[in-house]
Amino acid sequence: MNRIFCIKMGSYSKRDKICEKYLNPDDCEKPGICLGFNEAHDDVINQAIDSELALGNDADEKEKLKCWQCVDDDIITTSKRMNKEIKPSTVTKARNTIRNVCMADETDIFFTFHNGFLWWCKPTGAPGKNKEFRKDMIGTQSKECRQSDLIRYTSKWNNKSIDEKRTLDEWKICGQLRRKQMVQGTMFELKDKDEINLFKWTIGSEKCDKLEPFDTQLQELKSQLCEAVRLLAPADFEAFVDMVFTQSGLRRMGRSGSNMKTIDGEYQLPFNNIGLKASDKSEVPGKTIYVQSKAKLKESELNDAIKSLYEFCPETKEATIVIPFHTWEKNNANAADEIQKKLDSINAKEEIPSEWLQSIQFIGCEELVNMWLNAAGISWLRKTAYAAME
Repeated sequence: MNRIFCIKMGSYSKRDKICEKYLNPDDCEKPGICLGFNEAHDDVINQAIDSELALGNDADEKEKLKCWQCVDDDIITTSKRMNKEIKPSTVTKARNTIRNVCMADETDIFFTFHNGFLWWCKPTGAPGKNKEFRKDMIGTQSKECRQSDLIRYTSKWNNKSIDEKRTLDEWKICGQLRRKQMVQGTMFELKDKDEINLFKWTIGSEKCDKLEPFDTQLQELKSQLCEAVRLLAPADFEAFVDMVFTQSGLRRMGRSGSNMKTIDGEYQLPFNNIGLKASDKSEVPGKTIYVQSKAKLKESELNDAIKSLYEFCPETKEATIVIPFHTWEKNNANAADEIQKKLDSINAKEEIPSEWLQSIQFIGCEELVNMWLNAAGISWLRKTAYAAME
């Protein structure tokens, strides 16, 4: 049938719950779903199951529901014996929950949220099979009120994707699925096509049709932005770099560019001393980031630029040197990696320590554009709206 059911995790004080022991794969040899709603007799539930199975899969849904009228009557009768009032909507929800658990097949999926993860599993066995009733006493000790908790055994509850490569952390799941925890009731079926596709994509069983055009258009936008950035003059490129760094959360210290020698900007991370004891904060300097913007960086200029930066800041323990650029020789995409390889020859000529050279970070046009878009919240929107698993 290939249906997807969300089960709302309840506490032990509530009537409906999944027993937590079934969600613990290390402690449970037979994982499953245990319904705490135990106000229907096991023989009545079995009668309803046999009646629906006798109708066959092609029977009308209304005819199938008639088979479960006996369960509705049993729930109402038990509530009256216990002097409890029960709403018709509550009876319907309870019956549907029992029916969904019992009649699910191995193509269906149950999922829930628990301890910061999305957990999912599949029923084992054919509809109506592989179930168990745990005897419980409700209300008085009368045999007339003896009911049963229903257990349907399932595959191992899993908090990872189908390929086992991603953990399904709750904060990574899109809000459209997370908010299902707020729905009233123990269990409900995902009906919306978009929600079904999102869930299947989240666990890795299908691709997300909506995400592919999003990514395609985003890549086209990045390409167009890179072309625009490469048209910037040196002064304009300095201004663009300053916008990228400040919007990314860095704090500029003093003026940037113009008549400053060797470097074009000095930045610090705000609150970078959080976590230190109060007595130590005044003794630990903030991490400084020196920026030297090079709109068009040529190999012939690299040696002099590195030498002057080393003379300006020979220690990198308390500072980081960043060199943003938008063009390197022939505009190749892996420019930053290529430049990094050139540093070995500079080390041999100028006797600059290799540790110092390796601490310099080159940022090319593509990475600058990514930083700018991330600062604008594009990555956050993608992850939150489409539950991007990276």
